[in-house]
Amino acid sequence: MILGVIVLAAFVFIVSLASLHAQSEMLQGNTCGCSMPVYFLIPMLSSLGLLVGSVVYYLVSRHCHDSGPRGKPSAILDLLEGDEKKIVKAIIDAGGETSQSKLPSKTGLSRVAVSRTLSDLEQKGVVQKKDLGVTNWVKISKDLMVFFV
Repeated sequence: MILGVIVLAAFVFIVSLASLHAQSEMLQGNTCGCSMPVYFLIPMLSSLGLLVGSVVYYLVSRHCHDSGPRGKPSAILDLLEGDEKKIVKAIIDAGGETSQSKLPSKTGLSRVAVSRTLSDLEQKGVVQKKDLGVTNWVKISKDLMVFFV
């Protein structure tokens, strides 16, 4: 990204010097030594600057999008403790959402422990619960799901 900024700055500097030189030559009564008139030169250099800037922007923005948050779900799981980690891992293994009634068998925790831990995770914003009558439907929050897809 720094290289792109340096290239753009250098190009703007060169265009500025060329314009200054052309203006000083015109004020002295000299014609421009180039084969193209000045009134074509400045818009052409400006257009070239837009092209260079667009290419640099495309390359930099593509690089920024490629380095998104995906790829390190274990780092998120490391922030959780014991039962929380087991439950979140079980939900992720189930595709990001599951019923609360399936979690005790998947994690080896009691129904009470699962219920309390899910309440803690919901308060922290890690999971979302939806009441389905006898049980709850539990899913990883949208903000965190991008790390696990």
